[in-house]
Amino acid sequence: MDRRSFISKAGAGAALAGTTALSAPAIAQGKRTLTMVTSVPHGFAVFDSAAVYFANAVTEMTDGQITIEKKAAGELVGAFEVFDAVSSGQADIYHSADYYFGGQHPGLYYFTSVPFGATTEEFMAWYYHGGGHDLHDELGQIFNLKSFSCGSTNMQPGGWFNKEINSADDFSGLKFRMPGIGGKALELTGASVQSLPGGEIYQALASGAIDGAEWIGPYADEKLGFQEICKFYYTGGFHEPGSILTASFNRDIYDSLTPSQQAVMFNAAAAATMHESVGATANNAAALERIIAQGVKPMEFPDDVWDLFGDASAKAMDAYMDDTLSMRISVQATTPASPRAPSGSTWPTVLSYVSAPACSASKAAPRPRGRSAAKRFYSHFFIPFAVPRIALWTPKAVAASCLESSGFFRACYIRWWICSLPFQIRSSGWTGRTRKRLCALFIMAAQPSCFLSSCSALSS
Repeated sequence: MDRRSFISKAGAGAALAGTTALSAPAIAQGKRTLTMVTSVPHGFAVFDSAAVYFANAVTEMTDGQITIEKKAAGELVGAFEVFDAVSSGQADIYHSADYYFGGQHPGLYYFTSVPFGATTEEFMAWYYHGGGHDLHDELGQIFNLKSFSCGSTNMQPGGWFNKEINSADDFSGLKFRMPGIGGKALELTGASVQSLPGGEIYQALASGAIDGAEWIGPYADEKLGFQEICKFYYTGGFHEPGSILTASFNRDIYDSLTPSQQAVMFNAAAAATMHESVGATANNAAALERIIAQGVKPMEFPDDVWDLFGDASAKAMDAYMDDTLSMRISVQATTPASPRAPSGSTWPTVLSYVSAPACSASKAAPRPRGRSAAKRFYSHFFIPFAVPRIALWTPKAVAASCLESSGFFRACYIRWWICSLPFQIRSSGWTGRTRKRLCALFIMAAQPSCFLSSCSALSS
């Protein structure tokens, strides 16, 4: 796929379903206004708030010389039309999740999230220090885009269901909203998968058009009111271990900026990624407690479902390995050069069902021990700091997980268990000064962002 073939294919759609062409960036008295189209309505927590943060940061960091006018989904173009609008020059910037546009190029899936892939921290390590941004830029050049990571939703739960999932057979015929390669994998389980924009999910659930959906996490999901419709919330998910959002510029617009303005765009986008990542962590715990108080039952998928997810994900990811650039992106994102791969390993992580380079090169089957550990990790990665008194780790569980991991992830298991200790202390019956003293012992060892999210639970 190259830019010429893309333009010839998309030429007839340049008007974007009857919308009028957007004006060029307004420039007056040395000031400039850029139009940014987005994929969600105004006010959507975590997703839209990242776009708002980015736009405000650019204005502040340029002393008002550049203003970004944000347009919600549907105001100028549809939620999934923002990519073509910016690529063709009808808008200046889009803010979205790049996996919506995997049909343009499969490499884009990796710049949001892939099944059993990197967490947000791991993605950022690869993106900023392991060549990820360079590959994002190379991919963008095909479509006349300059792209930056710009927001993160962190680990995403398994989603909302209108019925309990008791076995792998329950996915047959299930109508479910899930985009990206995760959605492709879910289709292989027998589910009927739809990739609806965020602004359409509530109505689809309420009308019965779909039986379930995943979105972002407790804080963002609560804002949309999913708890009013679905009463089964699966907190462990396979599809998006660390979802990333993107701000992409029309490359001609980006090239017209001064070097200092270009630096502002990079740093404002990076700041938005960090800000929204820790923001989701800080807000999820309290939101989940409110959701549970409204009668929602937090659930965990049974073992055979995790096996189903693993097998389907391996097949879904293999389907995209014939593309050379996608293979390069996959290899760089998941080889031992990545901080999440044990030294000398050909697998991206001991805990992964899927190794894109290994599966594509050797068609090797996922390792059973890795599958078991992956289920345990992804089922609880979200839970220790977000679900007090519901699904807390024990030393036995940590020890079992450590037996199936090594190096990097052995440390991760222990560290995340430490992060959950404030909740375990709370549920133990200890009160007052004793609880506070015990929690203080773990502050230095715990992830700061995780410990902050524990504070709301401990203060009540």
